Amino acid sequence: MSNLENSNNSEMQYCERYDKACCKRNTNASTMMHLNECILFLALLTIVAKCNPKEQEKKLSARVAGSTESISGTVGHAGFQPTAKWPYSQRIDFNSPFDATPTVTYGLYALDSSDEANLRVSTLLSNVSSTGFQLTLRTWSDSKLFEAAVSWMACGK
Repeated sequence: MSNLENSNNSEMQYCERYDKACCKRNTNASTMMHLNECILFLALLTIVAKCNPKEQEKKLSARVAGSTESISGTVGHAGFQPTAKWPYSQRIDFNSPFDATPTVTYGLYALDSSDEANLRVSTLLSNVSSTGFQLTLRTWSDSKLFEAAVSWMACGK
């Protein structure tokens, strides 16, 4: 495959991620590997958000202790020029439900805005249940947001 074909294929996969939530269920991983995966994911999020990693790690460890499954994905919205409509909200449905409401962690995965105005973006996670959740991305005032995407992970039983 030529570099151009490979590049076009990568761009196509990149664009498809924003059309729907990408869910992957990890059912064969051991509980310890799963817990480590959740903790590593949270550690990455805390670095990005400049939170206190030790405190956040303790909180996540307590929440996901005994969890045996995880689902992760990326969801977002993009438009060329600042034409994307904001706020953008999407329901993420898990491929199969958890036994109880899982712990969901998330963080910005992609962000692109105009340099002509202040960057403003917020994310809201709502209606978390054993079957899925609602994710909303928004901007306000004169911000010109081209793209915003969030990676998330649900950990539970």
